[in-house]
Amino acid sequence: MSYLLNRRFITRIQDQKSTAKRIGASVPQGSVLGPLQVNVYIADIPKMKHSKMAQFADDTTIYASHRNKAAVRKWLQDIDQLTNYFKRWGIKVNPKKTVATYIDHKKMRHTKTPKEINIEGQRIE
Repeated sequence: MSYLLNRRFITRIQDQKSTAKRIGASVPQGSVLGPLQVNVYIADIPKMKHSKMAQFADDTTIYASHRNKAAVRKWLQDIDQLTNYFKRWGIKVNPKKTVATYIDHKKMRHTKTPKEINIEGQRIE
């Protein structure tokens, strides 16, 4: 029997259990093949135009180095492209687990993240 087909889950809170629900699409967490399956699933991830990308299993980071804050707008285009890709494939981006960092190269310190960085209407800290 395949461990990818007909999977179900139950939610339990203290001694109460929900009815079993079917899992539509996902990769089993904690499995040996899980990271490989994620890589196959997102193998067609688009190349970023204005930034670079690093991936490990289901974690994706995009980053860029620019000399001016105006370049952030181009980086935002890449964020939108990636968010749209994930949405198309049914992958949910969790804004609460998403971080944007802006480092001022002249001062070599972390500065306030630009207000316009958001995913699905939620501001990224």
